[in-house]
Order: sequence, then C-alpha cells, then structure tokens
Amino acid sequence: MEHTAIKLATNGLTHGGYDKMWNVDSNHNIKIFTEDEIKRITSNYSTPIGNGGFGDVFKGVIDDEHDLVAVKRYIHTDVRADFMKEVSSHNQISHKNTVKLIGYCTSENTLTIVTEFMPNGNLEAILHNSDISIPLDTRLGIAIGCAEVLSYMHTMHLSNGNLVYHGDIKPANILLGDNLTAKVSDFGLSRLLAGGVTQYTSIIKGTINYMDPIYLRMGCLTPRSDVYSFGIILLELITRKRVKERNINLIESVSEVRTKKEVLKLVDAEIANEGNLDTLEEIMKLAIECLMMEIDKRPRMKNVTKRLVKLWRGVRGAQDIGWLKKGSRFFKWNNAANSEKLGNVRKFMAQELNEITKNYSSAIFHIDSIGSWYRGTLEDNTLVVLEKTDKDDRHSDYSDYRKASIRNAAMISSHISHKNILNLLGCCLEGEFPALVHEYTLLGGPSMTYSCLGNMMTTTISH
Repeated sequence: MEHTAIKLATNGLTHGGYDKMWNVDSNHNIKIFTEDEIKRITSNYSTPIGNGGFGDVFKGVIDDEHDLVAVKRYIHTDVRADFMKEVSSHNQISHKNTVKLIGYCTSENTLTIVTEFMPNGNLEAILHNSDISIPLDTRLGIAIGCAEVLSYMHTMHLSNGNLVYHGDIKPANILLGDNLTAKVSDFGLSRLLAGGVTQYTSIIKGTINYMDPIYLRMGCLTPRSDVYSFGIILLELITRKRVKERNINLIESVSEVRTKKEVLKLVDAEIANEGNLDTLEEIMKLAIECLMMEIDKRPRMKNVTKRLVKLWRGVRGAQDIGWLKKGSRFFKWNNAANSEKLGNVRKFMAQELNEITKNYSSAIFHIDSIGSWYRGTLEDNTLVVLEKTDKDDRHSDYSDYRKASIRNAAMISSHISHKNILNLLGCCLEGEFPALVHEYTLLGGPSMTYSCLGNMMTTTISH
C-alpha cells in the first residue's frame, strides 16, 4: 500500500517543524557507499524483494563479509532532503527492535539505503499472504517488539524535552527476523517534536488505512498517532484480517463485539479457543483503548508494552515477575555514575532466566570452571544466548567476585558495537551464579566472538 500525501487548507496550520533537517551524526558504523558498490552488492539490482511508493527494495550481499543486506532504492532522486532526514532519523534510533542501518548512497543518479536483511519478510505478508502457523505467544511477541521500539522512540529525547514518533506504523513496515522477531523499519515520516508539544502540519503523509483520523483531519502531530496505528496492528495480529478489505471494516467489527462467542468468531481460527479467551479479550480491549478518538485517553506505549508482556507471561504459564513487578525495564545501579556507564541494559531476575531458557534445557556448550552457555527466547521472540558462571571454590568470596566481574563486563559490553560481538541485552546478579544475556545470531557467519563472563576472554561459537 503506497503512501498518500494530502495538503490541507492552511487556515493557520504550520509545518510543525518537521521540515527541520536532522544532521547525520558522525558514526563509524554507518558506511557511505558509491553507486558502483551498490550495483555490485545487488548484482545490478537483480533480486527485487519489495516495493512501495518510494521505490523498490533489492536483496544484496556485501562482498567481503558475505552478509545479506536489503537495499532500498528511491525512484525519484529530487527528494534528497527527505532522503537524508530518513537516514538521519534511522541512524539515531538505536534499538534491538529496529532494522539495523548499515549505510547509504547519495550519488547523482541514485539514492539508496542499505539495511540488514530480514529473512522472514514483513508482517503484512506473513499475516495475509501466507498460511504459516503463528501461535498466540508468538503474535504477542511480535506486538511486544513493535511496542518496545515505539515506547523507546516516544521517550528517547525526554531529557531535552523532545519527542519522536514514527508516523507510518503498518504491517508492511514491521519486518520479521529469526524466530519472527519484529523489527520496525521505514523512518521516512518520523518526526522530531521539539519541546514535546503537539504540533500541526498542512501536508498529511502516510498510509490512510492505518492513519490516525485526528491526524488525517487536523494535521495533528503527536506520538499518540502511533498508538492508534498500533491498535490496528493488534487487531490484525489476533484476527489475521486486514483493517479494510472489500466492504468490511475491522475496527467497526470489533466495536460491535458484545459476547465471548463473538470474540471467538472474529479472531483467527488458529488461536480461537476457550483457553485463549481471556487473553484475546484483553488484547481486544487494549486495541480499542489505542483506537479511541480522544487522543489523551489513548494509553502510552510504555504502558501498552507492560500490559502485553503480562499477557505473554500468562500465555506461557509464567508468573507476573521481574521488571513488571519492580516497575523498571532497565538495570539500575546504586551508583548513578555506574548507571550512566552501563546504558540501557535490562536487569533480569533469576526466575526470569529460568523461564527464558526453559530451566536451562538448551545448552550450547560448557567450559569447566568458567561457565555454560544456553539458548533462550525473550518475550518479543528475540533469540538470546545466556552466559551463566560456574561455581569456583578458589574464591572464598565467590559470589561478590563474580558479580563484580559481571558488572564490569556489562559496563564494557554495553558500549561496544561490532558485527562480531554479540549485542548485550541484559544481566542478572541474583543468587550464586550471575549471568549475562546476549542477542543470539543465526546468521553471523562461521563464528562469533564475545566477552566471557567478565574476564573479557574471547570465545568462538561455531554455527
């Protein structure tokens, strides 16, 4: 579905500052490609994998690393300002549930953006153009991944009073990685709202079927418009129906549901059973709240995320534990300086690690006197590898010693970004055996190196 641009009668409306250019910060991890390099990467644009109002997307391979990438090529080359704004905004949004930006090209004849390749396509195709089985907990995981990155965007600049919203949340812009982990893409319509206040624009851009009616009618720029679009995503996830198809309007259909029987009739047959009924009702209730016409009554994405995780835990048969109970998603040190050094690293509870690893049932390998490595899955379907230390009788103060080592490793790893180092997602300091939690990769090449339990040793995982 292509973007639509509508110009409202100006009547005192302003552009709300969205024409303001965001400068691309210096980032050594972002590469500037030449036109010849782009042609080589894509084998002269030989493998198309998608398209839209902006242009086409092609599959490619970076020669020296054999990494699969997606190359988004703009049809028009006279939109450089919009192109650079998309590159800049994407570059500033660093979150595990956003598609990784690798680089871009701004030659005279082409504008292209290079990102990581997502092996499972997008949510639109998975939901509506395939018959792949998607259990309820996996659907919740997709919703959680999307909700987490929107919550991050809506609060990432709160320290200086600014807010960011995506502006084009729809199934086609939610890409799916290994294990159907959701990653949000396409930041061409993202807005930086200076001062965090609602602003207005006279030019409406986006996809009408997923667009906030208040934004469409009044040009109102607010993160709560993302919340509205996300509400539609929730409905499509549980019904496996498009928001508008033929003469059926999914939002209207949901608003007419009155009984439990009608709930089961509306949702996708794969998940429509009595055991899921309470969860489905809660998801539908949350979606309706997101779709409220009174903008201020729509929930914030942070609250949406918490409610979804609670539902996910219920489906998985877990207790309401961890950061939901503590009211904090991120690791907090007693020392404020240490907190700044660590960054956004999640503090896991020991019971959460049991749940994530299914009681440590999927071991990868073990090294005596150092520790063991286990596979696991987070709430948003992210595959992880957990490093758990072994007991070491050489240290009488073993517990404090290992916790200090883990703390130091977490501080260092949280500030290291490299394709051959597993991304640190969190750590656990509870109990006798502290642990680190890394993002697990299935497509990282023949080997993957990372720090080992606070000693900064390097270990190789063979795939």
